[in-house]
Amino acid sequence: MTADSRLLLTRRSDHRSGRRRVAGFSLLELILVIAIIGIVTAIAIPNMVSARQGFRMQTASSTVLHRLGEARMESVKRNRRVDVTLDNAARSLTARMTNAFGVTTIIAGPEYLPEGVVFNLGAATYEISFDSMGRPMTPPRTFMMQYPGAGLSRTVTVQTTGRITIQ
Repeated sequence: MTADSRLLLTRRSDHRSGRRRVAGFSLLELILVIAIIGIVTAIAIPNMVSARQGFRMQTASSTVLHRLGEARMESVKRNRRVDVTLDNAARSLTARMTNAFGVTTIIAGPEYLPEGVVFNLGAATYEISFDSMGRPMTPPRTFMMQYPGAGLSRTVTVQTTGRITIQ
């Protein structure tokens, strides 16, 4: 008996017994898989949203820290006063230097905060000035950044020595 004849006999016996071989999924299996996908999605989406908000806040903190640090270093390097303006409406930081002739030069910026993150300044603009030694002109300077929808906030402080901290 060859392999083909055995296969033929198997097919005939299945056909004679009245059994039908059906390939595919039942409706119950399909509904179960869809329900599992729905549960996993319901758990994952809020976590992804909060992670995204946290990332934006971290990016804003890093941006402010680097921009203020850059302005401080420029003031020491150029031996001049450097001003950093925080614009509440535009949510941006801009570093400027004024030379001995009164000509203002933009050193860096404007650098914008990520979407959703705002300054909590209490005024339209806020200025932090570093002297030629890299120290703030009116220490200590403190302001807040917030992500109102997420309840996240960071406090930025420029200390008397010029050190910048974010908490």
